[in-house]
Amino acid sequence: GTATTVNNQVNVPATVYKIIVFHPENGCFSADSPVIAVSFPNTNSATNMNWFGYITTPAEIEQATGQV
Repeated sequence: GTATTVNNQVNVPATVYKIIVFHPENGCFSADSPVIAVSFPNTNSATNMNWFGYITTPAEIEQATGQV
């Protein structure tokens, strides 16, 4: 969703997310490859909390963004 707009032209997202997949030493990704997913609210107060509090799952990010 949109938190706000700038000059009625640029949408500022309410949430910022990252999905990190660790590159295995053998170079082959698989279903067992380690993954970290985080979803941060796009607010100044979000910086007051340890990022571990924002850990989620890729499935939850897909659901929230409609990418299912």
